[in-house]
Amino acid sequence: MEKVVCDGCLSKDGTQTEATETLNLGDRSWDLCLEHSVRFSQYLVDALGTGLPDEETEAETEAQAPSAVAEPEEPTPDVDLADYVLRITDSRPASKGKPLDANTQAAQAQWSRHRERLAALPDKERTDYEKWCAAEGKDARLTASHVEFRGFMWANFPHMARTYADAMRSTPQRQDAGPLSERERNRAVRQWARANGFDVPARGRIPMAVSHAYRLAHEQGETADSQESHTAA
Repeated sequence: MEKVVCDGCLSKDGTQTEATETLNLGDRSWDLCLEHSVRFSQYLVDALGTGLPDEETEAETEAQAPSAVAEPEEPTPDVDLADYVLRITDSRPASKGKPLDANTQAAQAQWSRHRERLAALPDKERTDYEKWCAAEGKDARLTASHVEFRGFMWANFPHMARTYADAMRSTPQRQDAGPLSERERNRAVRQWARANGFDVPARGRIPMAVSHAYRLAHEQGETADSQESHTAA
């Protein structure tokens, strides 16, 4: 079977990237990869706009529209974790591909790591990710959706997946190399725990389960994206 390559990549630097979409304008057509499809679609929207309805159509639309549209509720951490363990498998080398149990600390640590990644997406990746979710019918707010998106990109567009990973790693980190004091570490644990759905007291002893989950999430670090299991359970 002949491989269809992206016209945008060929024109730019001669790279033969596999095309996934075709853009048709009149009697002209271009085969494009995901990156160039997103870019050119935005160019067309900026240049042509979305179109303005005539007065009759606009009035009819307003008459049919409900008076108020309820905003969808953000998924809670419990809902997000429950969805995650249904769709994503264990990424640890010794247990790779096995189902996750939401009640285990290992599952919570893996989910927390991916949840933090979703919250810190660079603008470029977020644009591509949200477009992919819309096309696939997935909820972009759920952590598992982003893990599946990364898996799709590694399998089909590894050069873009590597770009995403490099952009994520370039986020500024804590510069001083000295160890954290006990007070600084406790503050960091509380902030991490609250951001990841754990209940922790403002003062006093931090629950052992929370401290352990924090240590697992940060000592293990991120396993190389290309080696992680992104397979739905």
